[in-house]
Amino acid sequence: MVLLNPTILLGLLAASIPLILHFLNLRKIKKVEFSTLAFLKELQKSKVRKIKIKQLLLLLIRILIIVFLVLAFARPTLETTTIGGISSNAKTTAIIIVDNSFSMSVVDEKGSFLNQSKVIVGNLISSFESGDEVYLILTSEGKSKSYPTTQNIEAVGISFITSSLSKSLKIASEITSETKNLNKEVYIFSDLQKSTFFENDSLSENFNFSETKFYLFHFKSESVNNLAVTNLKLNNQIFELNKEVGITSEITNFSNANIVNRLNSLSLNGKRVAQKSISVDGKQTISEEYQATPDITGIIEIETNLEDDAIKHDNSFYSYISIPDKINVLLISNLADELLFVKSALMSNYSTSIDLQSIKPSELRGINLDNYNSLIISGAVDDNYLAKIVEYISGGGNVILFPSPNPILHEENKFLSLLNMAPINRLATSENRVSINTFDKIDFNHAIFNGIFAEKTQEIESPTFYKYYKYSPSGTGRTIIQLQDNSSFLSEYRLNKGKILFFNTCPILEWSNFPFKNIFAPLMNRSISYLASNFSNDESNIAGRNISVNISKRKSNQIKIVRPDGSEELINIGDEKTIYLNYSNTNLVGIYKFYSNNILLDIKVVNFNSSESNLETISAEIFSGMVEKESNVVFEISSSDDYKAKIASSRYGSELWKLFLILTLALALLEMYISRSSKKDLAEL
Repeated sequence: MVLLNPTILLGLLAASIPLILHFLNLRKIKKVEFSTLAFLKELQKSKVRKIKIKQLLLLLIRILIIVFLVLAFARPTLETTTIGGISSNAKTTAIIIVDNSFSMSVVDEKGSFLNQSKVIVGNLISSFESGDEVYLILTSEGKSKSYPTTQNIEAVGISFITSSLSKSLKIASEITSETKNLNKEVYIFSDLQKSTFFENDSLSENFNFSETKFYLFHFKSESVNNLAVTNLKLNNQIFELNKEVGITSEITNFSNANIVNRLNSLSLNGKRVAQKSISVDGKQTISEEYQATPDITGIIEIETNLEDDAIKHDNSFYSYISIPDKINVLLISNLADELLFVKSALMSNYSTSIDLQSIKPSELRGINLDNYNSLIISGAVDDNYLAKIVEYISGGGNVILFPSPNPILHEENKFLSLLNMAPINRLATSENRVSINTFDKIDFNHAIFNGIFAEKTQEIESPTFYKYYKYSPSGTGRTIIQLQDNSSFLSEYRLNKGKILFFNTCPILEWSNFPFKNIFAPLMNRSISYLASNFSNDESNIAGRNISVNISKRKSNQIKIVRPDGSEELINIGDEKTIYLNYSNTNLVGIYKFYSNNILLDIKVVNFNSSESNLETISAEIFSGMVEKESNVVFEISSSDDYKAKIASSRYGSELWKLFLILTLALALLEMYISRSSKKDLAEL
């Protein structure tokens, strides 16, 4: 026999109270001798003896009442024995773990694995008795729900969220370690995927289970063939209207068998624009390249989609591109002719609408930089506006920097330092306007040169240089065009979300004949188009995980989120200083758009966890070895087993608290009867 609430035994100390009171209440009978009443004396002795016996009996009964009452609250239980009538079955704490990840959507002759699980779980819930503690844990939620109903179970659906089964087991271990019920049971409905079982990719997970029975409903899918889209790559970094975009779709075969002639299609904004029939050998990954031509501006959602197979949730992968309807460019220079050639080159662009505005640095005070896709700055900026420029770039703005015609080196280096750029070494000049340098190395793989030439080996005619900065990028800097003395003619930096392009020569004829070269106008226009692609869609966001959203440009503290299914969500930001929103409601795959007063702040792409597509499982023996500790038992139950009988036969125990409570009440009634009888005898005496 075990006690489910042994700490209550301290109450047995109260059993000493009747004994103490008994000794305190003993009264000595005063002797009065009457010689003529000898017969009455003998009669008195007989009654006193009878009263003493009753008092001792009352003392014993009162002690037993306290003892039995304490034992009733201590919940004594007979293990492995079930007694009907006055006893009750030992109470149960049951934790039901349901794996509702999309691998459980596999269908066999009895339906999908998840639907089979829901039927069994519904039957289990209805079989528990009053007083049993029942908890439901869905792997997609990672938290327990107490006393679930059949309606809760029916509402469970397949989720894109992948979470380790070991995480759910840890939650279950916390519940079992706190319960006082004798029967502790954990029901697991899962396909036991190896790739997603362990939270830390380790077999040495530590669980705090004690005297717990596990019922494992293991759904197996070894013969299922599964093809999944595991990545989507954009081969361009500059996106323009009616210009071809290269897109590579990566497809993985997670099964052992070869899969042939499956249709894979590419869609832009829901419209199919290309498709191919593909074949993938077992356990192999292939890449298929597609070409598509966007015919509208704005945000263009990209989806690559496989035809349905055993698991349809991993057949789609998402990305997007941004083609601005109009590129707003702000030119900042002290003199009008400093950027005259740059302005002329940009105005000659007929494929992209570019809106140009020119100001002096002193006019920055009244300018809202968020209205511009890019800035083109000649020379240093006044100290009063340095912070404004840095904030603009950090928040996702983009800048092209040119030297001033009359440079003050320490001022320009101060500006570059705030942008985390390397300082200028010195100004190289020619005495008699003779070329002092030429192009040496050009990174034709950079996005700026993509599409300019028919072949990447095309040579570019070098300008004649009379003045230029000797400059070498450092840190995050990258050289795009290098001069023969290893100086960087064109370099690129990133500052948080923003991009910076830095030319080492001023675009005027006193410095070089660069503005007269054929490469000048294409290079200016491609640079602006490259910078205008300011939405970063190369992040790897997975369903169920938090994403960080830049909301620094919001116009109010209310953020509207348009989710992949078209539904909208509103979030109020309490702190006006908040720059990033930590968004957690990512249970759907697709495109999330974040707005403030109908102004698009950010875009995030969320895709599924490709680990969930790998149907390789751990064996029931490995699982048993993990949890069969501290007298735990694992019962593996197949769908054909009579699980109800197996569960009923494995449970044990009858609680005897009802018996002790009945004995307490019976003794209380007996105590009342004897107490009255004893008082009557005392009165007669």
